Amino acid sequence: LEGEIEARGARVEYVTGKYDRTTAGGRFVRRVIGAADELDYDNIVEKLREHKYEAARRGSIVATRAPYGYQYVKLRDENGKPITQLAINDEEAQAVRMIFKWCAYGDIDGKPLTLAAISKRLSDLGVPTRTDSRNRKTADGYWAPSTVRFLIKSEVYLGRWHYRKSKSVSVPGQDASLAVPAPRDNWICVPVPAIIDEATYQAAQERLTANKEQALAQWKRKHTYLFSGMITCAACNSAYCGNPGADKRWFRYYCMGKRKRPTVKCTSPLVMERVLDEAIWPWIEEVVTNPDQVLATIQQRQQAINEQNANVQSMMAMTTKLIAEKRAERERVMALYKKGKLDDERWEQEDAQCAQELADYEKQRAELEARLVQSEYTPDYIADVQEVCARIAKGLANFTREERREAYELLRLRVRIAVEDSEKVAYVECELDTERLSLNNHRSTINTKSRSHEACPKSGQLS
Repeated sequence: LEGEIEARGARVEYVTGKYDRTTAGGRFVRRVIGAADELDYDNIVEKLREHKYEAARRGSIVATRAPYGYQYVKLRDENGKPITQLAINDEEAQAVRMIFKWCAYGDIDGKPLTLAAISKRLSDLGVPTRTDSRNRKTADGYWAPSTVRFLIKSEVYLGRWHYRKSKSVSVPGQDASLAVPAPRDNWICVPVPAIIDEATYQAAQERLTANKEQALAQWKRKHTYLFSGMITCAACNSAYCGNPGADKRWFRYYCMGKRKRPTVKCTSPLVMERVLDEAIWPWIEEVVTNPDQVLATIQQRQQAINEQNANVQSMMAMTTKLIAEKRAERERVMALYKKGKLDDERWEQEDAQCAQELADYEKQRAELEARLVQSEYTPDYIADVQEVCARIAKGLANFTREERREAYELLRLRVRIAVEDSEKVAYVECELDTERLSLNNHRSTINTKSRSHEACPKSGQLS
């Protein structure tokens, strides 16, 4: 008994770090204890994996929390060992059945709903989620389309819960691992109570596939928007998205922030395309009136970019030199430690200081690299700009809708929509100039006899 107490006391003494680190023997013991602790940790992780694997084979659910629509219950298997199983939560299961029904067969109108429509309907009905009443940025009862899709894709509602759907693989060249999907043959299936039938599940999967194909088909641009990808919102920094209108003729743009979560929805106004074009194109014509001035402006911009890049590259070279010196210093500290000229405490302090300074220098170099301006003022680009500017100077009649779009792209037009003192304004910028344009003074009327793609609602509707 005394020997066992002494052995335990010695172990406690080593674990608490009571050994002399100024000697080679003390440092050796410290490294051995560290390796033993690491081995002990790996063994614990491996035993936990084996325990979870055996529990799943016995029919137990191994998960942090029960899937939506279920709750945990404690049972015993045929051998009398405790297991964790799933029981249907009636309130949540009703929401699950509605989700599958809306996706597979639709609502009372018989029209299947998209993921966005299902999530909006659930949010409008106030259906509670698992994360309600927690510290969240969104309001209670908010459903995201990704959450709805995850529920529809899950096989647990068919009565099949799976374990080991992923496996851990080592990252080459790094002391880290990555979770990747495992072959289905390696999955462990645990029977659970089913909420929906097989036919409803398969119909929902087919609807998801059809919705995806339809979305990809709609993603292909059917209309030529003059300002697609060029407009942003000054209020929330979201992009403006084009819409052809109900009759595919009244082209307009609205802020994508309007479609965000309810707590951060943007209130910026929509903008008609013709109103924007009537304000921006005359400004472009004025800017490009003198082709020689266009060339001089581009050359000045190129010179300014070159000077800025030269200064940044100079600072980057200096930072790179400091990084190399700091790495060499850290290697010298390690060499002194290996020779025994530095004790553990002194080595840890100096190595930590070197590592911190090295991280600061590398962060500084990354920030400088981000400040480099990538210029594309090639001779071909300058020639194209001069040609387009010369054509614009001759008049708008020479440009079709597609050619105007190409001209805006070539000049790298960027527009920010804002509302200032009840006035709708556009901050426009291109490779040649910048300007603030008022959109309230540009209103268009409808020709009731012949409506073109550029037609817009009656005056006053936009403001």
